[in-house]
Amino acid sequence: MTPIFAIIFLIFSQFPASIDSIQCWNCVGIDCDTYRSSSKNWELVTCQEGSVCQKTDYKFYSNQKNQSIDIHTVRSCSYETGCTWDRSKSCTKNPVEYAGRGCVDRFCCGRDKCNSGNRLIGLSIALLVIFLV
Repeated sequence: MTPIFAIIFLIFSQFPASIDSIQCWNCVGIDCDTYRSSSKNWELVTCQEGSVCQKTDYKFYSNQKNQSIDIHTVRSCSYETGCTWDRSKSCTKNPVEYAGRGCVDRFCCGRDKCNSGNRLIGLSIALLVIFLV
């Protein structure tokens, strides 16, 4: 198997083959960065058909503190709007936008409970194994 084929397969395997309902973590609040069983904000929900799970981190640059500040993480279903994997790298390079309205870092996935935590660990390990073989 060529590495490019393996990468394409891994990317497409992140999304469901059908439009069945999936379960996603829903969390809106100050403690949604990592799962806490004691938190009342974390809730496992069944999404509408065709939805995917998403995790969105909001951050901005504080000129006053001269540092980047992560302000909130939100986890939810995508519903009608869909989910666009949006990396904030280009936004963080624009000082006016970064210090103004801030930047969004969004991750989309199509498996049950896939928006729970460290999203790229499984994908990174799989890619490492493929390149070592």
